[in-house]
Formats: sequence, C-alpha cells, structure tokens
Amino acid sequence: VLLLLVGFWGNDIIRLLFPKTDIVIYPSWRILLFLFTLLTIWNTNIRTIFLGLQEFVVYNLSALFRLLFVYVPVILLLYFTSRLTVTTALFSAILSFVVVFIANLYLFQKGFKIVLNFGREARWFVGRLLSTGSRSLASNLAGLLLLRSDFYLIAYLGGGAYDVGLYALAVNLIEMAGRLPKYAGIVLFPKVSSDKTGKTLFLVRKLFWIFGSISVVVGALIFTLPGVFKWLIGGLFGERFVASYPALLALTPRVILQTATSPLAENLAGKGYPWYHPVGMVVGLALNIPLNFLLIPQYGIVGAGIASSISFIPTFIIYFIGFLKINKVKLSFFIGK
Repeated sequence: VLLLLVGFWGNDIIRLLFPKTDIVIYPSWRILLFLFTLLTIWNTNIRTIFLGLQEFVVYNLSALFRLLFVYVPVILLLYFTSRLTVTTALFSAILSFVVVFIANLYLFQKGFKIVLNFGREARWFVGRLLSTGSRSLASNLAGLLLLRSDFYLIAYLGGGAYDVGLYALAVNLIEMAGRLPKYAGIVLFPKVSSDKTGKTLFLVRKLFWIFGSISVVVGALIFTLPGVFKWLIGGLFGERFVASYPALLALTPRVILQTATSPLAENLAGKGYPWYHPVGMVVGLALNIPLNFLLIPQYGIVGAGIASSISFIPTFIIYFIGFLKINKVKLSFFIGK
C-alpha cells in the first residue's frame, strides 16, 4: 500500500515535503519501481529462509545466478544496442528477480519439501509475524531514518537532484565497502548463534575485530589513494560524479563503526535483547537531524557525511555497553586472548 501511494502520489509528496527541490518520479518508472521493490522484498524473504536453514550454497548461488546469468547479460545487451536507460535497467532487474524468485520457490517447495498454504498454521504464523514484526518495523524504521534522513534533508535544505545523486552514490559506495566483511558474517552468524561449545562470545569477539580491521583497511585505502578512487568513480559513472569523493571520505568513519558493531547487535538480538537496536538508532537519529541542519547549509553533501559519521558514535557506544552488560564481561575481554 505504501509503495502504491509513493508511486502514484510521489511527486505530490515530494513537492509538499521539499518545495525547493527539482526531484521528480517519472510516470514510466512508477509501476517498475513498485515491482522492483516488491520483488526485492519477496526474494529477500525466501533467501532468508535458506539462510535460517543454513543452506549457504543455495543462499549465495541464487544471488550469483541472478547477477551473472540474467541481469548482467541483459544490461550488456541493452548497452551495446544503445537502448540502456533507467527504464530498461529497472526492467532488467525486475526480469532477473522474477527468474530467481521462481527458481527459489521451486527449490523451497521441491528441494526442502515445504508446502506453501494458507491454512490454520499459516494464519497463526501471520499473526505472530505481525505481533513481533511491529517491534522489528519500529527498529528498522529508526535505522532507516538514521542512515537515510540526510538524503531528505539535503533536498529539504535546497539541494537539487544532482546533489542528492552525488550523495546517494557516495553512500552506496561506502556501504558496498562495508559489506565486504559482512559477506563472511552471512555464513558465520548462524554458526556462531548455534555454537554448542561455549565459545560463542569468543567467536563474536573475533568477528568484531575481523570486521573492524577490514573496514579500517578499506577506509585507509579510500583516504590514501584519492587518485585511484576518483579515477574509478569517473570511469564507472562519469566525470560529473567524481565530486562525490569528498562525501565518501566523510562517510568512512560511519561505515567502520557500523560494520564493527554488527556482530554485537546480532548477539544481543539472538539473546532476546533486540531493543538495543532501536534505542541506538533513535539516539543516533536525535543527534543526526540537528547536525544536518547545522552542517549541510555550510558544507553541502560533505556536511551530511560528517553528520552521519558523528551521529553513529552514540549508537556504537550503546551496542558496545549493551554487549558488555548482557554478557557480563568487562572491556578487557576485547583485548585479552
């Protein structure tokens, strides 16, 4: 319902919230954006079930298959025939999601003998989902506002589509860098949570240092090799987007903290203390919004990046203290053997 509202009345909402911006949703994109988002959610749900079953081969191969055998070939075909536009790119992504969703659904029912139905058990499950999902929704909404409110504030404070686009590119690039260690976590988190040897906390500590170290190395490369990263951005996206590099630098501390925090957050959620997540996000958001109002008018998208990095510090502290308290360990635990 929300997707339909944004799709058909999105431009009215944009004009109401951001009267100074030139951002618009083209009519031809509405149904495509709706299908793209809906299929993304469905595929994520199915793949998450494979992850819960610890079927890591299926989990990873489905994403690889969608990328290499459907999406990339179609994109290349459109590119070399000079028909690659935003509309055709969205269509290509939707086509790849449809193919993989059908394949995942087949594996889900045939490979694991799980039959989808809408009987009594399914209705009970939906009820439980709505009950527990409301808390999860509140948590993720706070996280979304913390990590994406700067997009809207750039537009609200007079930034145009170009400014928002530059900042969006910087955010996506730095979050891609942050995903590098998290890809290992996708496989390791279920193993850590199901560990029966009593070494769970030590495994979480190891993940904390591995994730943090990789993020620091990536961040150091971004800071020390500006020529390389500007060349990459210019080559991949065009020279106009090289201007996103300063925002990329400003966002680097945030992604280091965010990546290092994820093992601690997973541990707290797995032990029945998921409320640390919304508390951390809300506190960070409370700091992020005034910082954006203070820094964006003076420093533009770089100010938004600085605000985002600073505002994640209290979120990190809350997760860290929560981990120490719930697991009854001291700060020295992270330093000892």
